[in-house]
Amino acid sequence: MKYVMDIIFKNRQTKNIVILYLISITFWLSLVIYRECYKKDIKILRNDVISGCNGWCIGHFIHYLFLGYCAPDYWKELILIGIAFEIIEIPLNNMSRYIDSKLIEDTITNSLGVIAGYIIYLMFPINVTLMSYLT
Repeated sequence: MKYVMDIIFKNRQTKNIVILYLISITFWLSLVIYRECYKKDIKILRNDVISGCNGWCIGHFIHYLFLGYCAPDYWKELILIGIAFEIIEIPLNNMSRYIDSKLIEDTITNSLGVIAGYIIYLMFPINVTLMSYLT
């Protein structure tokens, strides 16, 4: 996998983006499959954590915070990718009752996460190379 990533993605930050999205998509798909198979939701993710922000909202924020920190040069593109994923979720919302499409709310949360990660990177600049943790 490292060899393929080195050929396709020569930039450390783009590799970080791919790795973080692969992790989050795998996590999301496994939760959707679990909920579909057992016909029940994961209640802890639905619980309100911070004034209207539930576990899913916190997950979005943390995911995009890591993206903003690990790929600070791409903060604008990350916001656009976040919007694209939310748009893709709209038709998926009709396929499963366990997929919630919240275009506006999730886009705001994702964008705030990216910006927070970018600001943290500016304050504490460490060039993280996630691929080194995988090999």
